[in-house]
Amino acid sequence: MSRVAALLSVPPHKARRLRRVGDAAALFDAIATRPAQPRVSEVELRLWLAGSGCSASEVERVLRLLRGLVARDEGAEFLTCWQFVAGWPWVTHALEVYGIDWASAL
Repeated sequence: MSRVAALLSVPPHKARRLRRVGDAAALFDAIATRPAQPRVSEVELRLWLAGSGCSASEVERVLRLLRGLVARDEGAEFLTCWQFVAGWPWVTHALEVYGIDWASAL
């Protein structure tokens, strides 16, 4: 019996699943903290949103939402790709709420 199974009093197959979840979380953390990961500037986001049909006020609302949802250093002019991907489901929801057909722009 594994240490996890003994500590949590779960069957071995559930302990293996928990280990796999832990391994996946460690992998995602390693990706998220890589210093050399690609970056997306705020200007690039603004241009992409404007090109997708957002008005200036909609771009501001979406960027405000994205800033509030992802961890950013104060004054940073970019998001890491990891932060953008983590916040993107919320942004797409906001675009849909604002009635913007962002999917057709892709």
